[in-house]
Amino acid sequence: MMFLQIVTSPNKEKYPVITLVLYFGTAPWQKAKRLSEAIPVEARLKPYVNDYQMNLFEVAFLSDEQISCFHSDFRAEKAYGRESREQSQCFAGPAAPTAKLQKN
Repeated sequence: MMFLQIVTSPNKEKYPVITLVLYFGTAPWQKAKRLSEAIPVEARLKPYVNDYQMNLFEVAFLSDEQISCFHSDFRAEKAYGRESREQSQCFAGPAAPTAKLQKN
């Protein structure tokens, strides 16, 4: 079916599309969260450029209250994310191991 037929069809249910980014890193997200933060746009073009916002979930930093809202396997994923973050903080001091693994 062509896009125009789908959009104009009176008997087809339409659903919004939502993009989510699940970040599993152990350090807080430091990159752009909006398109305008990632690419420069001339002032004269800004009214015509969509400034998409990233729907970012920093999994390792969700609170227990936020986790309790999930009723799926995501709850287990979150527990893994928190463990990874907490373990990386254990080695963040001056005595942290600095050797890198080498391939044989």
